[in-house]
Amino acid sequence: MKTFIRVVELWVPDRTRTRLEFGGCLCSDEYSEFKAVSENALFAYDEGLPGKAWACGHPVILTKFANSYFKRTDEAIEAGLTCGVALPVFAGEFLMAVMVLFCGDDEKHVGAIELWHNDPEKSHEMGLVDGYYGTADMFEFNSRHTKFPRGFGLPGRAWKAGMPLIIKDLHNARSFLRWEEASEIGINCGVGIPYTTPPDQTWVMTFLSAQATPIARRFEIWVPDPSRTELVFQSGDCSRNADLASLYAEKDDTQGRRQYRRRLGDGNARDQRTSEGRRFRCSADGARSGHEPDRRSSRDRKHPAQGRLGLVSLKAPSKIQRGARTRQRRRVVSKRW
Repeated sequence: MKTFIRVVELWVPDRTRTRLEFGGCLCSDEYSEFKAVSENALFAYDEGLPGKAWACGHPVILTKFANSYFKRTDEAIEAGLTCGVALPVFAGEFLMAVMVLFCGDDEKHVGAIELWHNDPEKSHEMGLVDGYYGTADMFEFNSRHTKFPRGFGLPGRAWKAGMPLIIKDLHNARSFLRWEEASEIGINCGVGIPYTTPPDQTWVMTFLSAQATPIARRFEIWVPDPSRTELVFQSGDCSRNADLASLYAEKDDTQGRRQYRRRLGDGNARDQRTSEGRRFRCSADGARSGHEPDRRSSRDRKHPAQGRLGLVSLKAPSKIQRGARTRQRRRVVSKRW
Protein backbone atom coordinates (compact mmCIF):
# COMPACT_ATOMS: atom_id res chain seq x y z
CA MET A 1 0.00 0.00 0.00
CA LYS A 2 1.44 3.35 -1.06
CA THR A 3 0.60 6.45 0.90
CA PHE A 4 -0.08 9.95 -0.41
CA ILE A 5 2.98 11.21 1.52
CA ARG A 6 6.07 9.60 -0.02
CA VAL A 7 9.00 11.52 1.49
CA VAL A 8 9.41 13.41 4.78
CA GLU A 9 12.42 15.70 5.25
CA LEU A 10 13.68 17.73 8.20
CA TRP A 11 15.73 20.87 7.62
CA VAL A 12 17.56 22.57 10.49
CA PRO A 13 19.61 25.80 10.81
CA ASP A 14 23.33 25.34 10.30
CA ARG A 15 25.95 26.58 12.78
CA THR A 16 25.73 30.12 11.42
CA ARG A 17 21.91 30.09 11.46
CA THR A 18 21.95 31.69 8.01
CA ARG A 19 21.10 28.56 6.01
CA LEU A 20 19.09 25.38 6.37
CA GLU A 21 20.87 22.06 6.10
CA PHE A 22 19.60 18.51 5.80
CA GLY A 23 18.58 17.09 9.18
CA GLY A 24 17.03 13.74 8.32
CA CYS A 25 14.66 11.93 5.97
CA LEU A 26 12.02 9.22 6.00
CA CYS A 27 11.47 7.48 2.68
CA SER A 28 11.68 4.11 1.01
CA ASP A 29 14.63 2.95 -1.09
CA GLU A 30 12.68 4.03 -4.14
CA TYR A 31 13.59 7.65 -3.34
CA SER A 32 17.23 7.09 -2.43
CA GLU A 33 18.51 9.21 -5.34
CA PHE A 34 16.29 12.12 -4.36
CA LYS A 35 17.45 11.74 -0.77
CA ALA A 36 21.10 11.82 -1.87
CA VAL A 37 20.52 15.15 -3.63
CA SER A 38 18.82 16.57 -0.55
CA GLU A 39 21.61 15.50 1.78
CA ASN A 40 24.04 17.83 0.01
CA ALA A 41 21.67 20.78 -0.36
CA LEU A 42 21.63 24.06 1.57
CA PHE A 43 18.84 26.64 1.55
CA ALA A 44 19.18 30.29 2.47
CA TYR A 45 16.39 32.41 3.89
CA ASP A 46 13.51 32.54 1.36
CA GLU A 47 15.28 30.04 -0.94
CA GLY A 48 13.64 26.83 -2.08
CA LEU A 49 10.67 25.29 -0.31
CA PRO A 50 12.30 25.06 3.17
CA GLY A 51 13.64 28.63 2.92
CA LYS A 52 10.27 29.93 1.74
CA ALA A 53 8.52 28.49 4.82
CA TRP A 54 11.24 30.03 6.99
CA ALA A 55 10.67 33.46 5.43
CA CYS A 56 6.86 33.26 5.48
CA GLY A 57 6.68 32.03 9.06
CA HIS A 58 3.71 29.79 8.31
CA PRO A 59 2.97 26.58 6.36
CA VAL A 60 3.53 26.70 2.63
CA ILE A 61 2.10 24.37 -0.02
CA LEU A 62 3.53 24.04 -3.52
CA THR A 63 1.28 22.14 -5.92
CA LYS A 64 3.55 22.41 -8.98
CA PHE A 65 7.33 22.26 -9.00
CA ALA A 66 7.95 23.40 -12.57
CA ASN A 67 8.57 27.13 -13.11
CA SER A 68 8.53 27.85 -9.38
CA TYR A 69 11.01 28.70 -6.64
CA PHE A 70 11.55 24.97 -6.02
CA LYS A 71 15.23 24.03 -6.47
CA ARG A 72 15.09 20.26 -7.01
CA THR A 73 12.48 20.15 -9.75
CA ASP A 74 14.13 17.64 -12.09
CA GLU A 75 15.00 15.22 -9.31
CA ALA A 76 11.50 15.43 -7.79
CA ILE A 77 9.74 14.84 -11.09
CA GLU A 78 12.03 11.91 -11.89
CA ALA A 79 11.17 10.40 -8.50
CA GLY A 80 7.44 10.78 -9.15
CA LEU A 81 6.87 13.48 -6.54
CA THR A 82 4.16 15.95 -7.44
CA CYS A 83 3.54 18.24 -4.45
CA GLY A 84 5.40 19.68 -1.48
CA VAL A 85 4.31 21.05 1.89
CA ALA A 86 6.65 22.87 4.29
CA LEU A 87 5.85 23.34 7.98
CA PRO A 88 8.17 25.66 9.95
CA VAL A 89 8.68 25.06 13.67
CA PHE A 90 9.48 28.11 15.81
CA ALA A 91 10.36 28.63 19.47
CA GLY A 92 9.35 32.25 19.89
CA GLU A 93 11.14 34.03 17.05
CA PHE A 94 13.73 31.29 16.63
CA LEU A 95 13.38 28.81 13.79
CA MET A 96 14.06 25.31 15.10
CA ALA A 97 13.35 23.29 11.97
CA VAL A 98 11.29 23.01 8.80
CA MET A 99 9.50 19.75 8.06
CA VAL A 100 8.83 19.13 4.36
CA LEU A 101 6.32 16.57 3.11
CA PHE A 102 6.47 15.39 -0.50
CA CYS A 103 3.46 13.71 -2.05
CA GLY A 104 2.99 11.55 -5.09
CA ASP A 105 -0.08 10.07 -6.71
CA ASP A 106 -1.31 7.88 -9.52
CA GLU A 107 -4.65 7.11 -11.12
CA LYS A 108 -5.82 5.12 -8.11
CA HIS A 109 -4.84 7.55 -5.37
CA VAL A 110 -7.46 9.69 -3.66
CA GLY A 111 -6.73 12.20 -0.95
CA ALA A 112 -6.06 15.86 -0.32
CA ILE A 113 -3.70 18.21 1.47
CA GLU A 114 -5.04 21.74 1.97
CA LEU A 115 -3.90 25.05 3.42
CA TRP A 116 -6.60 27.35 4.83
CA HIS A 117 -6.20 30.91 6.08
CA ASN A 118 -8.14 33.55 7.98
CA ASP A 119 -7.25 37.23 8.05
CA PRO A 120 -9.57 38.83 10.65
CA GLU A 121 -9.22 42.24 9.02
CA LYS A 122 -10.74 40.90 5.79
CA SER A 123 -13.19 38.19 6.82
CA HIS A 124 -14.59 36.20 9.72
CA GLU A 125 -14.32 33.04 7.61
CA MET A 126 -11.48 30.80 6.56
CA GLY A 127 -10.76 30.37 2.85
CA LEU A 128 -8.58 28.00 0.87
CA VAL A 129 -5.08 29.25 0.01
CA ASP A 130 -4.20 26.22 -2.08
CA GLY A 131 -4.48 22.48 -2.03
CA TYR A 132 -3.38 19.29 -3.71
CA TYR A 133 -6.12 16.78 -4.46
CA GLY A 134 -4.65 14.15 -6.75
CA THR A 135 -7.44 12.76 -8.87
CA ALA A 136 -10.32 14.24 -6.79
CA ASP A 137 -11.21 16.94 -9.31
CA MET A 138 -14.80 17.59 -8.24
CA PHE A 139 -13.87 17.64 -4.56
CA GLU A 140 -11.15 20.18 -5.39
CA PHE A 141 -13.62 22.39 -7.26
CA ASN A 142 -16.06 22.41 -4.35
CA SER A 143 -13.30 23.08 -1.83
CA ARG A 144 -12.02 26.08 -3.74
CA HIS A 145 -15.50 27.61 -3.58
CA THR A 146 -16.11 26.91 0.11
CA LYS A 147 -15.42 29.06 3.18
CA PHE A 148 -15.64 28.00 6.81
CA PRO A 149 -16.68 30.09 9.84
CA ARG A 150 -14.89 29.45 13.11
CA GLY A 151 -16.07 26.14 14.59
CA PHE A 152 -17.55 24.70 11.38
CA GLY A 153 -16.04 22.04 9.16
CA LEU A 154 -12.62 20.53 9.74
CA PRO A 155 -10.68 23.79 9.17
CA GLY A 156 -13.10 25.79 11.33
CA ARG A 157 -13.11 23.23 14.13
CA ALA A 158 -9.31 23.07 14.24
CA TRP A 159 -9.28 26.88 14.22
CA LYS A 160 -11.64 27.02 17.21
CA ALA A 161 -9.92 24.19 19.12
CA GLY A 162 -6.50 25.81 18.73
CA MET A 163 -4.85 22.40 18.57
CA PRO A 164 -4.67 19.40 16.19
CA LEU A 165 -7.88 17.55 15.51
CA ILE A 166 -8.72 14.17 13.96
CA ILE A 167 -12.17 13.39 12.53
CA LYS A 168 -12.84 9.76 11.65
CA ASP A 169 -15.62 8.27 9.53
CA LEU A 170 -16.21 11.48 7.61
CA HIS A 171 -19.11 9.96 5.71
CA ASN A 172 -21.02 9.87 9.01
CA ALA A 173 -19.62 13.10 10.47
CA ARG A 174 -22.09 15.90 9.84
CA SER A 175 -19.59 18.29 11.44
CA PHE A 176 -17.51 17.78 8.29
CA LEU A 177 -19.44 20.03 5.92
CA ARG A 178 -18.08 18.36 2.78
CA TRP A 179 -18.96 14.86 3.99
CA GLU A 180 -21.19 14.06 1.02
CA GLU A 181 -18.55 14.88 -1.60
CA ALA A 182 -15.89 13.13 0.51
CA SER A 183 -17.91 9.94 0.84
CA GLU A 184 -18.41 9.77 -2.93
CA ILE A 185 -14.64 9.47 -3.52
CA GLY A 186 -13.84 7.38 -0.42
CA ILE A 187 -12.27 9.99 1.88
CA ASN A 188 -12.96 8.79 5.41
CA CYS A 189 -10.48 10.53 7.75
CA GLY A 190 -9.43 14.14 8.24
CA VAL A 191 -6.63 15.73 10.25
CA GLY A 192 -6.51 19.48 10.93
CA ILE A 193 -3.44 21.29 12.30
CA PRO A 194 -3.87 24.99 13.24
CA TYR A 195 -0.99 27.44 13.05
CA THR A 196 -1.20 31.00 14.40
CA THR A 197 1.10 33.83 13.34
CA PRO A 198 1.10 37.46 14.47
CA PRO A 199 -0.91 39.56 14.28
CA ASP A 200 -3.91 37.23 14.71
CA GLN A 201 -3.40 35.35 11.45
CA THR A 202 -4.64 31.75 11.54
CA TRP A 203 -3.61 28.98 9.17
CA VAL A 204 -4.89 25.40 9.14
CA MET A 205 -3.30 22.46 7.34
CA THR A 206 -5.78 19.69 6.59
CA PHE A 207 -4.95 16.15 5.53
CA LEU A 208 -7.86 14.19 4.04
CA SER A 209 -7.22 10.48 3.77
CA ALA A 210 -8.96 7.60 1.98
CA GLN A 211 -8.90 4.12 3.50
CA ALA A 212 -7.52 2.46 0.37
CA THR A 213 -4.94 5.19 -0.30
CA PRO A 214 -4.16 6.91 3.05
CA ILE A 215 -2.20 10.14 3.43
CA ALA A 216 -0.03 8.31 5.97
CA ARG A 217 -0.43 4.95 7.65
CA ARG A 218 -0.94 6.46 11.07
CA PHE A 219 -1.79 9.82 12.65
CA GLU A 220 -1.32 10.41 16.37
CA ILE A 221 -1.93 13.41 18.64
CA TRP A 222 -0.08 13.68 21.95
CA VAL A 223 -0.76 16.34 24.61
CA PRO A 224 0.83 17.24 27.97
CA ASP A 225 -0.59 15.57 31.05
CA PRO A 226 -2.06 17.78 33.83
CA SER A 227 1.35 18.12 35.48
CA ARG A 228 2.90 19.11 32.12
CA THR A 229 5.79 16.72 32.68
CA GLU A 230 4.85 14.03 30.16
CA LEU A 231 3.08 13.69 26.82
CA VAL A 232 0.11 11.34 26.76
CA PHE A 233 -1.79 9.89 23.83
CA GLN A 234 -5.00 11.76 23.05
CA SER A 235 -6.28 10.41 19.72
CA GLY A 236 -5.15 8.81 16.51
CA ASP A 237 -6.06 6.90 13.39
CA CYS A 238 -4.35 3.87 11.87
CA SER A 239 -4.86 2.51 8.36
CA ARG A 240 -4.83 -1.01 9.81
CA ASN A 241 -7.78 -0.16 12.08
CA ALA A 242 -5.72 -0.69 15.22
CA ASP A 243 -7.21 0.52 18.50
CA LEU A 244 -4.43 2.95 19.35
CA ALA A 245 -5.95 4.10 22.64
CA SER A 246 -6.03 0.53 23.97
CA LEU A 247 -2.59 -0.16 22.53
CA TYR A 248 -0.95 2.71 24.39
CA ALA A 249 -2.98 2.10 27.54
CA GLU A 250 -1.77 -1.50 27.75
CA LYS A 251 1.80 -0.93 26.65
CA ASP A 252 4.06 0.83 29.13
CA ASP A 253 6.52 2.63 26.87
CA THR A 254 9.06 3.37 29.59
CA GLN A 255 11.76 4.61 27.25
CA GLY A 256 9.36 6.97 25.49
CA ARG A 257 8.10 8.30 28.82
CA ARG A 258 11.63 9.09 29.96
CA GLN A 259 12.29 10.90 26.70
CA TYR A 260 9.15 13.04 27.04
CA ARG A 261 9.87 13.68 30.72
CA ARG A 262 13.25 15.11 29.83
CA ARG A 263 11.71 17.23 27.13
CA LEU A 264 8.95 18.72 29.30
CA GLY A 265 10.63 18.54 32.70
CA ASP A 266 10.89 21.58 34.93
CA GLY A 267 14.55 21.16 35.92
CA ASN A 268 16.86 24.14 35.92
CA ALA A 269 18.62 22.97 32.79
CA ARG A 270 18.83 19.99 30.48
CA ASP A 271 21.04 18.87 27.64
CA GLN A 272 19.93 18.40 24.05
CA ARG A 273 21.97 17.51 20.99
CA THR A 274 21.71 19.04 17.54
CA SER A 275 21.98 17.12 14.26
CA GLU A 276 25.60 18.23 13.92
CA GLY A 277 26.41 16.38 17.15
CA ARG A 278 27.10 19.40 19.36
CA ARG A 279 25.34 20.10 22.65
CA PHE A 280 23.70 23.22 23.95
CA ARG A 281 22.06 24.00 27.23
CA CYS A 282 18.32 24.58 27.29
CA SER A 283 16.98 26.25 30.41
CA ALA A 284 13.50 25.74 31.76
CA ASP A 285 12.13 28.80 29.95
CA GLY A 286 13.47 27.58 26.61
CA ALA A 287 16.38 30.03 26.26
CA ARG A 288 19.35 28.51 24.48
CA SER A 289 22.96 29.39 25.27
CA GLY A 290 25.53 29.61 22.52
CA HIS A 291 23.10 31.15 20.03
CA GLU A 292 21.58 34.53 19.34
CA PRO A 293 19.85 36.32 22.25
CA ASP A 294 16.25 35.51 23.10
CA ARG A 295 14.18 38.17 21.35
CA ARG A 296 10.82 36.82 22.46
CA SER A 297 8.41 39.09 24.22
CA SER A 298 8.39 39.17 28.02
CA ARG A 299 5.04 37.40 27.87
CA ASP A 300 6.49 34.48 25.93
CA ARG A 301 9.52 34.26 28.23
CA LYS A 302 7.33 34.22 31.32
CA HIS A 303 4.84 31.76 29.88
CA PRO A 304 6.75 29.48 27.48
CA ALA A 305 4.06 26.81 27.64
CA GLN A 306 1.08 29.14 27.60
CA GLY A 307 -1.93 27.80 25.73
CA ARG A 308 -2.69 24.25 24.71
CA LEU A 309 0.13 22.20 23.32
CA GLY A 310 -0.38 19.58 20.64
CA LEU A 311 1.99 17.20 18.94
CA VAL A 312 1.19 15.45 15.69
CA SER A 313 2.98 12.29 14.63
CA LEU A 314 2.87 10.98 11.07
CA LYS A 315 4.02 7.47 10.30
CA ALA A 316 4.84 6.55 6.72
CA PRO A 317 5.75 3.13 5.23
CA SER A 318 9.49 3.61 5.06
CA LYS A 319 12.82 2.24 6.19
CA ILE A 320 14.17 4.76 8.65
CA GLN A 321 17.84 5.07 9.39
CA ARG A 322 18.50 5.13 13.11
CA GLY A 323 20.41 8.40 12.99
CA ALA A 324 17.72 10.22 11.03
CA ARG A 325 15.00 8.89 13.30
CA THR A 326 16.86 10.03 16.41
CA ARG A 327 17.42 13.50 15.01
CA GLN A 328 13.76 13.84 14.12
CA ARG A 329 12.60 12.75 17.55
CA ARG A 330 14.84 15.34 19.14
CA ARG A 331 13.23 17.96 16.97
CA VAL A 332 9.73 16.65 17.48
CA VAL A 333 7.24 18.76 15.54
CA SER A 334 5.40 20.65 18.21
CA LYS A 335 4.13 24.17 18.65
CA ARG A 336 2.22 26.34 21.05
CA TRP A 337 -1.23 25.96 19.54
